[in-house]
Amino acid sequence: MARPLRNKLVMKIAISLFGPLVSPRFGYSPEMVLVTIEGGKIVSRERLYTGGLSMPHLINHLSASKVDAVICGGIDGFCYRQLVSRDISVVPDIVGDA
Repeated sequence: MARPLRNKLVMKIAISLFGPLVSPRFGYSPEMVLVTIEGGKIVSRERLYTGGLSMPHLINHLSASKVDAVICGGIDGFCYRQLVSRDISVVPDIVGDA
């Protein structure tokens, strides 16, 4: 099981996007936004274009980028287990603006 989200000085969160909204399904969106939070404030946002990346490549890229958590709509069991095995927390079932 992934570590629970907790207050850290610096945290990097990946949010799967569908336009300006949280994507309804992890891995099927053409882009993600990587948000870095320091001391409870957003200090950077960068777009990650994921179109054409295979699922293993996407998950490896998130891990290599030191992502602490993924926020998404739905997520299948395989992706969930792969992220958790890399110590990335998963916050599923989120709907709305990213």
